[in-house]
Amino acid sequence: TFPLDLSMDFATIKIEIRANRSEKPEPASTTKTKFLRLGDGNEIAYQILNENGKMRPLIMVMGLVGIKESWGELPKLLSKDRPVLIFDNRAIGESKPSPNCEKSMLFDITLDSMAKDTASLIESQGWKEVDLLGWNMGGFIVQNLVISTIKKPSSYSFRVNRIALCATWAKTPEGTQFVSDLTIMRSGFSPDLLPKRNQEQVNEFKRVRNSNTFKVSRQQLNASREFDFRGDLHLLKDIPTVVIRGLVDQKLLQEGSKELLQLIPNSTEVAIEEGSSGTDFFNEPDFAEAVLNHLNSTPRSKL
Repeated sequence: TFPLDLSMDFATIKIEIRANRSEKPEPASTTKTKFLRLGDGNEIAYQILNENGKMRPLIMVMGLVGIKESWGELPKLLSKDRPVLIFDNRAIGESKPSPNCEKSMLFDITLDSMAKDTASLIESQGWKEVDLLGWNMGGFIVQNLVISTIKKPSSYSFRVNRIALCATWAKTPEGTQFVSDLTIMRSGFSPDLLPKRNQEQVNEFKRVRNSNTFKVSRQQLNASREFDFRGDLHLLKDIPTVVIRGLVDQKLLQEGSKELLQLIPNSTEVAIEEGSSGTDFFNEPDFAEAVLNHLNSTPRSKL
């Protein structure tokens, strides 16, 4: 997220800074930020673009260290005909931890808690059917939530229609180490390391960073250390899924995408020629096109 490329071997981070291909993208900050107060006292910051759109709503779930502004202009491109909800995961960006969490600096950051936060946002809007897009850690959260809705449908007031997974895995890669605290602290919210964007977007990044960023990023890393959805991905047989990967991603992420395709019935692949798992990925025109084609396509069974 931010310019973190998590296709690495987790021992290092590859930071890519590319020129934004869009001339004057409209930052998501032009949309009003709202807050959902959860039962545990946390408040989740979110925005909805094209709130009155007629097509099925899309919820975009951001990855490690990222915030809603990390998506750049992508939410705008995807919201032409549908509501698009973007948000800050708990305790990061503009999302506010509960007083108890703020005091203890323990933010209850797990894949389960973040999946429940996502579900709470959906249910707060009264939506009965949605699509999900997850990037990196957001892909872990999406897999967690979708599997839960299938296993315990009576616990949710909505159903997931389609999903898009980008730069993500079905399980924690084996034999790898996670990035160092120092790298996360330096990279997470450093405007100097952001992909080149217009000044409005850079200012927005600076505005939403907070004093919890370093500790939250460490807890996000811990939440991502051990997960394995491989045994449950066959349950997604009735949920059309697209797996998006960049052709310049490193080997670890290429293998992760291939495994997802093997394990998820009714899944298809889109490979972005110039894409990598850094946030500049979202500025590739093919990325938005791939997502929209998937969301708008007719269901097709996997042979």
